Amino acid sequence: MKRCIQFLTFMLLCNMVLAQENQEISSNYLPFDEENWQLIAYEPATGIALLSYAGNKPAFVAGKTVTTLVNDTIGYFLRKIMAVEERGQELILHTEFADMTDVFINKSFTLSTAAISPQTSGELKSAQAISEAFTDAQGVIHPCASIVHKRSPDGKKLAIKTNLAEAALLKSVDESRLSILDIFYDLDNTELYSSGGFNFMIEKGELSFKADAVFDFVFKGVAPQDSTQEIETSDLKKFQFYLEGEAIAHTNLKMTFESAYSKEDELELMDDLFSTTQKFMVGPVPVWITFGVDILAAYQFSAEAKVEADWGFEAKQNVRIGGEYLTESGKLNPIAEKTFSLEFTPLTVQGEANMSARLEIFPRTSMMLYSAAGPYCDVVPYLSAEFKAKAMASTSGETDLKWNSSLDWGVDFRAGLEPAFLKSLLGEIGPVTSNLLQQNIWNAPASVGLAMTTGNNYILPVTIPL
Repeated sequence: MKRCIQFLTFMLLCNMVLAQENQEISSNYLPFDEENWQLIAYEPATGIALLSYAGNKPAFVAGKTVTTLVNDTIGYFLRKIMAVEERGQELILHTEFADMTDVFINKSFTLSTAAISPQTSGELKSAQAISEAFTDAQGVIHPCASIVHKRSPDGKKLAIKTNLAEAALLKSVDESRLSILDIFYDLDNTELYSSGGFNFMIEKGELSFKADAVFDFVFKGVAPQDSTQEIETSDLKKFQFYLEGEAIAHTNLKMTFESAYSKEDELELMDDLFSTTQKFMVGPVPVWITFGVDILAAYQFSAEAKVEADWGFEAKQNVRIGGEYLTESGKLNPIAEKTFSLEFTPLTVQGEANMSARLEIFPRTSMMLYSAAGPYCDVVPYLSAEFKAKAMASTSGETDLKWNSSLDWGVDFRAGLEPAFLKSLLGEIGPVTSNLLQQNIWNAPASVGLAMTTGNNYILPVTIPL
């Protein structure tokens, strides 16, 4: 009898361990009921939220329940409910920060922002049905809704939501034309720096960036001290993210200095260019990822005297850029694949002085998981120019201007992780920087020919590359 009890106890423990290993979602997670609940207000500084509801009161358990608080104009917040105050059909929720390790236990999944039509037929009413409909044959989960965030002329926040399931049924989804990032920015007559007789500007130019994003998550449950309890939290073992698409930068530059001068700076040509949120259903759990794009420029220049210079380039880049974070190492390893093409405008200089300049024009893409800052990455094409001139006296006393100039171009890549989206990150990781390409594209003069005589003998010309 004793052995029988021991055997049954052993089998029970084995079943519990197996259940823990198969557990994908924390039992503390309570889905946000978008049909019957409304997030009226949320104060990020205090974590206090005001929620109204229709029908049955939400079954929040103070100190345990983790839920998403969702409002397309306020934000998307993953929170742990710490206390609840009732006020008629409204609840005042006191919450604290929760992250994805409080929801996903033993779960691995990949998200792609590329739009697809539903892979199943019929009505998509349940969370599970939506998740299955937007999961492709490779098991990758695609967005079921997309929200574009804008501001009205009076400054109010607006959210334009597209339910991709409904759009697909209406045959209004063109998968080939939908990308999470699809921007165009006119750079004509953009002043980078101007003061007195010093001016550095883009006379003509544009920047475009079209890309989709992929995210890969691997969560592993943290076993509780009491083996009979369900797992309530996990570790993020691996997190991979990358953007894949095409970036085109075109600039014609002009620099005018009335006297010797040098300057370097980074500036935002346009911030909050747009913001888009996509909703993914990972089983019963919605994952909200928000993408924001800023257009930045960084420059440095110097001249030793009065000088005017013109040059430019057009760079087209097909890239896959991002990073892979592994908990064990605590490091972010860069992901960088690329192909490039380039056209350039040679450097022309008026003046007898040494000058040098470098310009970067690039989109910075930042991503928030729910409404917490997460990964970011830049793909940075740059062009540098150098002109050297020197008046040299000959033995006859006459002076002659000796000069050479060159253009170099390249592409840098930067990626990093902001700590806000994950409790285990104690500080920003990165940015990691990689140089994807660097090469000289133009020299002038390309070479110098020397012809010499010794007495009555003529020596054939010699060409010296510069």
